Amino acid sequence: MLGQPLGIGQGFNPTCQAARGISLWAQHAPGFLLEIIPRAARDGDLDFTFEGTPIHSKDLSGGLAPDLDKELDPVSLVLVPHLDRIYSEMMSRVALRGEDGHRWVNPAFYGNWVQKGFSSVFDPITGYVVDYTGFVKLFYATHHPEYNDEYELIYPNPVGIFITNVHGKLLGLHAVSIT
Repeated sequence: MLGQPLGIGQGFNPTCQAARGISLWAQHAPGFLLEIIPRAARDGDLDFTFEGTPIHSKDLSGGLAPDLDKELDPVSLVLVPHLDRIYSEMMSRVALRGEDGHRWVNPAFYGNWVQKGFSSVFDPITGYVVDYTGFVKLFYATHHPEYNDEYELIYPNPVGIFITNVHGKLLGLHAVSIT
């Protein structure tokens, strides 16, 4: 698990936010990952601080993964239910801010390995793509070595992608990391 870009079997993980966190911590914060695994297994609880308030997974219900595939790797089987509930709670706390909640949630959830800056091409109020040209210019300038003096990303950058069919109909959203 440690140091592996995709962890163990992360492709089978039903919650992309938790999979992305496990992968990031396995590569860049193995001590943190080794700390939360026994806490989740032994104590049945993880706690993350969001905007000064602790959130305990044991106090939350729901989440995106109530029933995990038992073929999932052991680390994910232990961590995903806790991480999933915490991430969901953080997103619910920012739901009415009128902007993409990931602006606040991602740095709090993933830690210091995630940039504090944020850009989105999607307006959550209208549901429309806005300033696509500006977004693409910024994306290339910050992520593509041929357009940014050969700078590479130091840590994975969490991004959300829209998955559509060939006709442009939205099928769903997915969280990935650009490395």
